[in-house]
Amino acid sequence: MPERKTGGKKIVFRGFRHDVELAIDMYARLIGSLNNIFAQYLKDIGHEGRVPMSLNSNFKSGAVSTIWRVVRETMEERKQLTTSSGTALVVVKSTAVAEYFGNVEYTTNKAKAFTSDTSADAYFEGQKRGRSIEVQRKLQ
Repeated sequence: MPERKTGGKKIVFRGFRHDVELAIDMYARLIGSLNNIFAQYLKDIGHEGRVPMSLNSNFKSGAVSTIWRVVRETMEERKQLTTSSGTALVVVKSTAVAEYFGNVEYTTNKAKAFTSDTSADAYFEGQKRGRSIEVQRKLQ
């Protein structure tokens, strides 16, 4: 990931070179899509001027929750495909990554409470508009 991040947490992608390049491209695309739907949301509600951080973060949290649900569903579909059809490419790849880089453990954070009705509205609007972001095209 580019080193220009100065505040907050920096994201570091690790893995095989092509996988990292793909992850960086996908991340940049998702961030761009989130910013675009948020800008459209601000335009639709007639907001001008400085954007409150809570509005920004709650809208994007809502959109990300929708995107994450789609990702989990896609991962579950793939898991069923790899176990039922005998196509083990994904399993072989994940085994190779685990052997080379070690196992990865994921953690979760507790959700924050809303501070106002506007923040809650932004979250739910983010969920709704997050459905418009295409995570992955499905192969037919």
